[in-house]
Amino acid sequence: MQRVKDPNDPQLAREGYVMADGDFIWNPGGALQTVAFTPLLMPVGDQVNNDFGASGHLNPAFKLYALYRDTDLDFAWQGKGSRAGRFGFDFARNLETNFEIHGEWARILQFSQPVTDAAGHTVATNYGPADAGVNHFVWNLRYQAPVRYRGEPAPRRRGGAAAFFFGVGGGPTVAPGTYKVAVTVNDQTQTQTVSVVKDPGVPVVAGAFASEVAYGLEARDMMSSLDETLNHIDELDHQISSFAAAVRPAEGQEADPRYKDVLDAGRSLHQSLDKLKNVLWNTKIQRGASEDDLHWLSDLHAKVEGLLRGASIGYGQPVSSQAREQMTAVRQELATQLADFNQIVKTQVSDYNKLAKKVDAPTLFAGAPVSLPAGGK
Repeated sequence: MQRVKDPNDPQLAREGYVMADGDFIWNPGGALQTVAFTPLLMPVGDQVNNDFGASGHLNPAFKLYALYRDTDLDFAWQGKGSRAGRFGFDFARNLETNFEIHGEWARILQFSQPVTDAAGHTVATNYGPADAGVNHFVWNLRYQAPVRYRGEPAPRRRGGAAAFFFGVGGGPTVAPGTYKVAVTVNDQTQTQTVSVVKDPGVPVVAGAFASEVAYGLEARDMMSSLDETLNHIDELDHQISSFAAAVRPAEGQEADPRYKDVLDAGRSLHQSLDKLKNVLWNTKIQRGASEDDLHWLSDLHAKVEGLLRGASIGYGQPVSSQAREQMTAVRQELATQLADFNQIVKTQVSDYNKLAKKVDAPTLFAGAPVSLPAGGK
């Protein structure tokens, strides 16, 4: 979870990443002299840690350290998120002055498969198993899929056969051209150039592929911003409810008056978040029940998903003026809701944290403001 050292000047200090961490240290005594546990969370978004890996993830990791007799032991783990999941351990022991024995082992659970276009721009980054032996990778000829809302029921999640059929299995289909697929495992990379050719049986309007890709990427980015906002809302709600549950008095006991203002602010913040969430994602719809959404007005998530689906229907056909008008209208509506969320973070979350600090209560982590990228980027 650190920036790569400069190989020409390995002693040069590098700027760190933005993250939240903690240290829990225990000295049990005896042969096991010290135990230390360091958990951390690293957010990755368009405005924070954007060079670490894929955007839209809150990357968990931890390090467990122990000093057993005269041997240092480390075990480190990083969950799957912006990068492939990995874990490893090492040990070190001084045999005598200026002479140490050291060993380490690590494993990356998946290998990365970035695809770039002829200009060197990343089209998509996929991950596959890194088991010993032969591993296969099949590129689906699509751009990177949008960030997924973690509260979306599994049958509706993008990526399954049904989702792919309806056009939300990933980003938009790439245009014909030359692409480079790279496979990286343990810092070793092999590349292969591939050519995507036009279907000769389908008449194509000049410039249609570029128009389709730009439209599809804009819809993809809108979906990512919306789903990222929903994830932030759920994370904030979880933090609020966890603290409220931790200080809830036992039956027959009085509530601690120190936390009244914080709890009141949490309830008010929850109401604001819940109101916004129902605009983005109608919580009354039974997502796992077939056609239940027919009983309710379409939420903003369904509108953006419709744009993303529509971007995958045509092949080599120009985007209609009606589709562009719909894109503009939905984009304006989404921009308004994202501004509302960022304002809640700027005001209510900030006010909550000020009250929490006064009584040494946990503060809320909201991450960087959610942005809406320029269209077709």
